[in-house]
This record gives sequence, structure tokens and C-alpha cells, in this order.
Amino acid sequence: MTNEEKRFLEHRPVNCEECGGKMFYQVDGVYQCTDCGHIELDDFGKIKEYLAKNDGASMVEIASATGVEMNIIRMFLEDGRIQIPKGSKLFISCKRCGCALRSGRYCEDCIRELGNDLKDAFAEAPGQKAEPARIPRSSNNRMRYFN
Repeated sequence: MTNEEKRFLEHRPVNCEECGGKMFYQVDGVYQCTDCGHIELDDFGKIKEYLAKNDGASMVEIASATGVEMNIIRMFLEDGRIQIPKGSKLFISCKRCGCALRSGRYCEDCIRELGNDLKDAFAEAPGQKAEPARIPRSSNNRMRYFN
């Protein structure tokens, strides 16, 4: 787990600010108290609410208005939970080739190439037949662990 993910998890409401009751996740960063019904937002909920009212806002604007750290916003961009608007002059970069992205970690071409590389790595070599893994059996049929 990255530091950004840890900080995000720390910003999730657990106890209600109004009555101290338990907060339960509803949808899209919204949490509701089971006792009094009070609603609170986590970092994603704050960003989503802000973008609903301020479409096309920059990362700096979102961070200053919501109090959410920019590296958390970047994490949401890389995870594909939010997207840089069309026509923006700012982008994030593909982790492999460096091209401009609106969200995610890799561009479509790199995803395709990485998928093909992975498929090729697991493909059987020509003329060889894959053998199933053999698990040693003991005569006493008791639980054991593998070295």
C-alpha cells in the first residue's frame, strides 16, 4: 500500500461528528451515520462534490477548495476514478512511454503491449506440453506446509 493510499484511508470517516455513531459507506465517497443519519464525505466524495459544481477545475483549485492533498488527487487520476477534462493543457504521463493521459497509469498502446507481453510469457513453448503441478502426498493425510 502506498503512502497516498494510507493517507486516503486515514481520511475516511469512522465515527459521526454529530453524535459519535458508526459511519457506514453508502456510495462514491459518501458515509452516513446509522444513529442520526448525518452524512460525511471522504476525500473522493469531497472531490466528486466539488467537480459536480465546478466542472473542469484544476488540481490546484480542487486541492485548495476541498483540503484534499494533491498527491491523493493524483492517486485518483491514476486509478481512473477521476479524469482530466477534455481541452485541458495539463495531463499526467504514461508510466511506460510518457505520452499524455487524462487518467490512468498507462496509455492504450502500452496496455495492449503489456497485455501481449504477459500473454506471451504464459504461453506454452512450441512442442512442449504443460504438466500439472504435483503435490506430494503423505501416508498420514494430515495438514502440512510446503517448504
